[in-house]
Amino acid sequence: MKKNYTLVIFALILFTIGSLNAQTIPDTEDFESGWGIWVDGGANTDRLAASPPNSNYSIEMRNAANASITSGTFDLTSFLSVDITFDFEFSGMGNNEGFRLYYSDDDGASWTLFANYYKTASGRANGVKYTETASFSDATHTFNSIYKFKFENKSNKNSEISYIDNISITGVQAEPEIDVLGNGNSIAGNSSNTPATTDDTDFGDVYVGIGSSETYTIDNTAGTGDLSITSIVLSDATNYTVSGITLPTTVSAGASTTFVVTINAGSTGTKNSTVTINNDDADEGTYIYNITANALTPQPEIDVRGQGNSIVGDGTNTPLISDDTNFGSTGVSVGSVTHTFTIHNTGPSNLTLDDPSPYITIGGAHPGDITLDITGISQTISGGSSTTFDITFDPTALGTRIATVSIANNDTSGGEDPYVFNIQGTGANSTFTEISVDITW
Repeated sequence: MKKNYTLVIFALILFTIGSLNAQTIPDTEDFESGWGIWVDGGANTDRLAASPPNSNYSIEMRNAANASITSGTFDLTSFLSVDITFDFEFSGMGNNEGFRLYYSDDDGASWTLFANYYKTASGRANGVKYTETASFSDATHTFNSIYKFKFENKSNKNSEISYIDNISITGVQAEPEIDVLGNGNSIAGNSSNTPATTDDTDFGDVYVGIGSSETYTIDNTAGTGDLSITSIVLSDATNYTVSGITLPTTVSAGASTTFVVTINAGSTGTKNSTVTINNDDADEGTYIYNITANALTPQPEIDVRGQGNSIVGDGTNTPLISDDTNFGSTGVSVGSVTHTFTIHNTGPSNLTLDDPSPYITIGGAHPGDITLDITGISQTISGGSSTTFDITFDPTALGTRIATVSIANNDTSGGEDPYVFNIQGTGANSTFTEISVDITW
């Protein structure tokens, strides 16, 4: 969040704007008790009581020579904008005379004119109080650490006077704005979030001894200043670790970076932790959110697919063309159809086909119409791997022919040992066409 910093000290009115660029003025400088940070320019400059424009102490500048006030030096390196607000009044001033505002970016070695404040025939008049604000922006000024400001009178008589009072210099400093996202969604950083899969703060089911990771984004795209990340701390540093980032690090304004949290649980059960990102955002310097995971004992997980589509493995499936469990029609005794099926192990530990070779059993009403080919099949399938087998349908009779495929395995969850599914095909008439060829020699 952006804060405002007061560079010079006074406000006629103390106010705060509740936004990213909110301005606050915590102190005052009205020349009632002295010159403050302003330096007397010489013989034609005085601090006078009961003077215009507010009938109290103000600065009087007469004539031109030695009629000025100069500020102290400011470090504006990190500022986006600077405003100088002041009251003034003319006395005895001729047209096109008054005072000028200058700035210096070399600690007063040279000065650049910013604006003229003159009495004119149709504008400013003698004896009238005015309030002006001069605004400087980093878009047009190169702020540095040796900035100064100067008011200088421009007239040619001692009776031509400029009175200045209530000078206020305020600035808006560049500030970072942290946001942390998981899966592209913002995560509340006040430790109030409920872990969810939508923002990757809920890791879901994980397995003991097998790492599972989520990537989070530290975002500073809403910031106008660099964001400094000093550390990332986990309340459960036994089961969780942080990687993918070198700390401390800086995230530039308008940019982002990522880091990875990995859980490698040492035991089963719910694993909760907080993630604390220590940074220099003014109001979110400790960005804290909750994460959780459910650690399970590693298990294999069988899934048999045809044409890439999963087949229900509890014996209740209806044979379909889309998963190759329906072989369609083919001629009795003169044709056959072969389909390839894939056994996937989507679990983390080894899947074993328990029966001896050929590992797969064909049963049901018409097993004689089915030929099994296990060439190249693996009896042990590691986590995340797969193996294949072929089934050929060669009908021995007309009509619908059905069979079951049963695969005994060590997946003990979900009633998938054995993994059973139905297949079918249709035996059709074979059609022969007699061709008579008459050859004459």
